[in-house]
Amino acid sequence: MKKIWDISPPIDASSPVFPGDTPFQLKWS
Repeated sequence: MKKIWDISPPIDASSPVFPGDTPFQLKWS
């Protein structure tokens, strides 16, 4: 079985937003 490497940068509040996407939000409840 092949491994898939995730090379995505970490996501945080300063990450750029693609057109049509909602800004990143994290809420702890």
